[in-house]
Amino acid sequence: MYRHWNSWSDYSYSHIFIASFNGSTVSDEKDIMLDQKFEAPTATNYDEREISWSPDGKFIAYTSKRLRGIEDARSTNSDIFLYEIASGGELNISDGNNGYDRYPFSRPTVQK
Repeated sequence: MYRHWNSWSDYSYSHIFIASFNGSTVSDEKDIMLDQKFEAPTATNYDEREISWSPDGKFIAYTSKRLRGIEDARSTNSDIFLYEIASGGELNISDGNNGYDRYPFSRPTVQK
């Protein structure tokens, strides 16, 4: 077993930012992962499909790999986190699923 690295860490991290927009002005900017030393979307692809809004706009589901050092190098375990916009609360909704957990999405509901 081996791993191939074609990138490196410069200890800067991509994060998800949210803000209000009224059509001309951006306000209430917020880093939803403030002070976390993890990537979202995950390195090295930074795939925007790893981020998904709930249909009602109250939640963001996103992928992040929250491992450090040797554990990070040896594991492919990433998780999907659910972030609540109003409270700033966060929940790991794929905890216990080892390996890649990626690409959260919301299915639109069909009105009858």
